[in-house]
Amino acid sequence: MACRPLVGGNQNPVISLASQAIAHDPMGVLKQLSGMVKLSREVTRASSAHLKRSAVDLTILVPRDHHIIAAAMIARFLLCIFLAFLFWDLRSVPAAEEENSGECLLISDIHFDPFADQSLFSALAERPVSEWSRLLDSSLGSGVSQLGSDTNYVLLKSCLKAAAEKCPRPDFILYPGDSLAHNWRARYEKAASRSSSDNEEAYRKFTAKTIEFLALELRKHFPAVPILPALGNEDAYCGDYKIQPSGPFLEMFAHAWVDLPGPTLNRESFESDFSRGGHYSMRIPPLFKHRVVVVNSVFFSSQYENSCGSESESPGENEMAWLAATLDKARDAGESVWLMMHIPVGINDYNTVKDEEAGTGPVEFWTRTHTREFIDLLSKYRETVQIVFSGHTHMDDFRVIGTGQTPLVANKLVPSISPIFRNNPGFQVYQYDRISGVVRNYQTYYLSNLATAGRPTALEQLEWKVEYDFRSAYGAEAMEVSDLTEIARKLQTDTSIQDHYMRYYSVSGPPAFDVRMLPAYSCAILHTTIEEFEKCQNVADGGRSRKVDETEPVPLE
Repeated sequence: MACRPLVGGNQNPVISLASQAIAHDPMGVLKQLSGMVKLSREVTRASSAHLKRSAVDLTILVPRDHHIIAAAMIARFLLCIFLAFLFWDLRSVPAAEEENSGECLLISDIHFDPFADQSLFSALAERPVSEWSRLLDSSLGSGVSQLGSDTNYVLLKSCLKAAAEKCPRPDFILYPGDSLAHNWRARYEKAASRSSSDNEEAYRKFTAKTIEFLALELRKHFPAVPILPALGNEDAYCGDYKIQPSGPFLEMFAHAWVDLPGPTLNRESFESDFSRGGHYSMRIPPLFKHRVVVVNSVFFSSQYENSCGSESESPGENEMAWLAATLDKARDAGESVWLMMHIPVGINDYNTVKDEEAGTGPVEFWTRTHTREFIDLLSKYRETVQIVFSGHTHMDDFRVIGTGQTPLVANKLVPSISPIFRNNPGFQVYQYDRISGVVRNYQTYYLSNLATAGRPTALEQLEWKVEYDFRSAYGAEAMEVSDLTEIARKLQTDTSIQDHYMRYYSVSGPPAFDVRMLPAYSCAILHTTIEEFEKCQNVADGGRSRKVDETEPVPLE
């Protein structure tokens, strides 16, 4: 039976669905075809045998024989249709992948500093937040934040404008936290006429207006895009690493940001969950059967203090229990998960190298108990958790979270907008598959002329450029755990990878470390627990005693 290809014209919804099925799961379609071929052959053999036994002409078949022949013809006809879909649509698999490709934007560690122009403080404190943008516009001529300082209004406005130009229609925006400038209370004390201890209400009101202002600015630049925030360690009334569970800051933040995640958010659930622990989870429509789970990892930090809460509370344990229950529900629902948090798990490479130079040991981001519990969760739900996004370090980095010789999940550390740690401001645009959820690629955009911009600088003179494309720079196929594992291993000996990693780490800013320190950074990428990191470091001869190209490759397993 001849098959005519189905070509030309606009595809109807059935054909479109079949095309997507073939593009997404061609092996599954082939299995279906195999079954149909087998069915067709069996029906044909049955028909032939019946005709031989009956010794009659086709024109005088009884109704039962008509059914057999009809079944065979239908099977052959359907087989031809599916073959046509297969061979026609396999030619356009790249087009189908492009159709399923989505983009999302990641912006982290804004650390907005409304005290940068102290002449405006009184007006900002007195006027409603709806007028802040107009008031701050008067400071545009004062120049952009320089290396070593947090984000002033010029930098904030320039960054959001550039992000909206470079990625005008993202599916959603992930913001891993840290909205407030460093030393927030001290900077308030310097600007205000009365100290926060004398007027705590005024201090909290100004802090709340700053959080609300950032939400308004993000919404103004991305009017209809879901924007998902996380909390950073600076985001608290009580101070750095002092978020109070079920406290007034969490309640305020939830109310200020509840409209930003979009219409699929369960508002009541968000306000309840966020007000209690600074966490939530939600489905994003472009992601098929995926869920974004936002974790308050500040509670896991080795520096966390619940100084404003009750001593009987265990915020870290409660947060880990919530995460376990959330992942369990996602797995039962057949959902994959993207995790977002502020503070990453594992070894703080920069502080570790600095402290080892002073004679002290490695520095961990989290407590050892929470690190182990988290790894156990990822081991249990390794088929559910697809990728982790973090901020906090201000650097462009990555981790392979795992245990022993088993990599579990990729963790991308997103660069900051704040240049306080002498990194250039940067944000990232990610391309991902809306069906599988796999992150395929990303580009880093950075403020390329910050060091030469000077003061004053017109907003239009600030130049945001592509710093690098992930796949082009590292030769990877995607952002999966296997890809990052391979990059980390190449970091030991491949001078091109080393050059890229060291330059991009500080977003093309002043070098944060030299090549002698690379073994320590490489060990931190691939070894999450302190025991495994120290074992790797011992093999690496302390990590800094010789240049990488003068040593044998460091065994990382």
